Amino acid sequence: DQMDESIRRFDAFFGFNEGKSFADISHCQQEFIGGGSNKHAHPALEHTSDAWNKLAIKNWADMILYEYIVQLFNEQKGVVQARQEHPATHLSFPDPITHNMADINEPKS
Repeated sequence: DQMDESIRRFDAFFGFNEGKSFADISHCQQEFIGGGSNKHAHPALEHTSDAWNKLAIKNWADMILYEYIVQLFNEQKGVVQARQEHPATHLSFPDPITHNMADINEPKS
C-alpha cells in the first residue's frame, strides 16, 4: 500500500543511500518500483465484494499476517524517525564481510 514509504524506511534504516545524490536515489527507487518482469496490473477489489471475501477465506493466514504488518508498519514510524534524528544512539549491525564470526561462537568464560 505504501511502497515508496517502505523503501524510504528500509534505505534509511540500513543506510544504503548515505552519500548518494537525491537524483541517484530517486532513479534507483523508481526503477525498482516501476520495473520487474513479473508485474501485472490487476483490477482493485472492494473489501466488501464477494471476490474479496472468497480470497480472504481461502487465504485467511495471509490476511492475518497482512493486518499485523500494517499495524507494525504504523508503529515503526516513530522508530524510523528517531533513528534519522539521532543515528548515534541506535545499534549498528556488524559488517558481515569483515566481522569475525568466531568471536560470536566462542563460549563466554
